[in-house]
Amino acid sequence: MQIRNCNEDDIQAIRHFVSLCKPLGLHTGYTYWILFHHYAESCFLMEENGTTIGYISGMKSDTFKDVFFVWQIGVAQEFRGHGYAYLLLQEEVEAAKRMGCTTIQFTIESDNKASFNTFSGFAKRNNLKMSSLGEMNYPHSIRQTIEQETIYEIAI
Repeated sequence: MQIRNCNEDDIQAIRHFVSLCKPLGLHTGYTYWILFHHYAESCFLMEENGTTIGYISGMKSDTFKDVFFVWQIGVAQEFRGHGYAYLLLQEEVEAAKRMGCTTIQFTIESDNKASFNTFSGFAKRNNLKMSSLGEMNYPHSIRQTIEQETIYEIAI
């Protein structure tokens, strides 16, 4: 197993991976191009024998200079429960620290217990404080629904 930075050649592989890694939301190829072209130092791909088994992406905030936002994290179903999400988060936190960030922020949908357990377990294992910053509600114009996520923060 190896972890490396994503690059533009990984766009299609990551889109395919994300499409299989529910409940991650699949974004356009252009979105991943932006991430891998402009934020490659904080987008990581985990591979085993040439197969993508994990992915994490994020970026340093321009608005809040000491905040790093984790956008997506996913581990292939058959590789879950082996600590791979922890390794991806550790890689992302190290990248955030190199950028001068002191906190990571992320959002989790209320029904995504696995994601909550991943982040809270990471915080607990590293003796870090995780706190809720509140709810974020936004309209989903295609589904005609209101989406809701909780914003969390971990001091790193």
